[in-house]
Amino acid sequence: MNPGSFPELRQKVRALAHAKVPLLWVPGNDATKAEKAFFTINQSAVEIDATELKILNARSKPNAVAARSIVRNATGTKYWDSFSGEGQKTVIETAKAKLKAMKNLGPAAVEHMLDLLTLKFEHWHYEQEHRLFVQLNDKDDKSGLYFFDFGGNPEIKLSEIILGAYSEISPEQIKRTLGRREADVKTHKARLAFRTFEVVAQRNQDLWRPTRKRVTLREPSFEALVEHALKAEFPKS
Repeated sequence: MNPGSFPELRQKVRALAHAKVPLLWVPGNDATKAEKAFFTINQSAVEIDATELKILNARSKPNAVAARSIVRNATGTKYWDSFSGEGQKTVIETAKAKLKAMKNLGPAAVEHMLDLLTLKFEHWHYEQEHRLFVQLNDKDDKSGLYFFDFGGNPEIKLSEIILGAYSEISPEQIKRTLGRREADVKTHKARLAFRTFEVVAQRNQDLWRPTRKRVTLREPSFEALVEHALKAEFPKS
């Protein structure tokens, strides 16, 4: 590709050579202070969702370590280096075996696929979820997606619909979609629990409406956020 043929691209490339990269320098060798400063900065403008915070804070937990070891074939940064020698060996061997199974066909791949599709984090046991594997053959011409017809199988009946906490679907849309089946199907909206890591029913039906667009507020500059974080973590004596 000849950059001269794209004046706008050439201008952007030149601008990269003079672009300023904002950095946050945290003195000392205490990584926990740098971590706290990171969270302070990123929550000053827009508060990080509670679930996202849990995921970030759980990056050293078993699920996160297992995921990193598998996708990287147990190479790169060893997030499991604090384990015992035998534990590290188990992580490496298991990760390589799982990744190999994901790349190949055969019984090992099928077993690994079933593990991924049937396992669930124990904290979600209250959902009492049952998973059914069906063959999807008919594609919807309008959306291009595949659906399973509840009406075509007498053993399966639609009994309940739970709308996600961030769903924009209104009660009227559900009513129109269900049609004559509305009376036989229980419908409610979910929300994130206030004090626990759970999803519960939204009892306030007035909140079951599409989210209104919020007025955009001016966010503080990066420099202001850095200054605020440093003052919070390193107050002057």
